[in-house]
Amino acid sequence: MGKVWMKVAGSLRPQKGAKDFYTLRTVIETTRKRGWGILETLNMTAKQLVQKLHPA
Repeated sequence: MGKVWMKVAGSLRPQKGAKDFYTLRTVIETTRKRGWGILETLNMTAKQLVQKLHPA
């Protein structure tokens, strides 16, 4: 993931754009590693995502 950050920092000038990209990339990588559906996960609210990550 470190290499992705270097590319983002070099190509997306606004810091917010780089941070947003890195956050999205992190969510997608976590989704892939856990075997979840990417589109399903991206359509979740933040609360739903936290509950899925940390089931009670």
